[in-house]
Amino acid sequence: WEASWIWSRGEERPRNSFLYLRRSFEVPAAVRSASVRVSADSRYRLYVNGRYVGRGPPRSVPPWQYYDVYDLSGELRRGVNVVAALVHHYGESTGQYILGRGGFIFQMEVELAGGGRLLVKTDRTWRVARARAWRQDTPRINGALGFVEVYDAREEPLGWKDLGFDD
Repeated sequence: WEASWIWSRGEERPRNSFLYLRRSFEVPAAVRSASVRVSADSRYRLYVNGRYVGRGPPRSVPPWQYYDVYDLSGELRRGVNVVAALVHHYGESTGQYILGRGGFIFQMEVELAGGGRLLVKTDRTWRVARARAWRQDTPRINGALGFVEVYDAREEPLGWKDLGFDD
């Protein structure tokens, strides 16, 4: 991995916290192939150019953190592209999760038609914002499961996953 784990400033293990993460980048030529490895502590939903790609990671423990692999060859286009993720950090252990530090990691290797390589990875250039559409102060369902989800769509920034969004 050349990517770094990223998170917001402040608390390392915020309880029931959601973040929006984004990175725009330029693809200078047609794409031959594009493969991404991605993970989060605790869970993520991944989008490319506004399109839902997947969610994860599979259940794992911090010393052996699993990651997902996606083929994004058909999702990227020449010109500006955007990767966006919604990350949910539990901030408490559950029956299916061992407490770790909040984080997100993403590394995409792109082979360009005609030669050349592009690397897009999590680093300090990513835009990160707390997702206020999800309430943090909700109770746990029970000792083994996660939190009751309370979502207010009025608080979600319209188009945050899309190319034209002003972050």
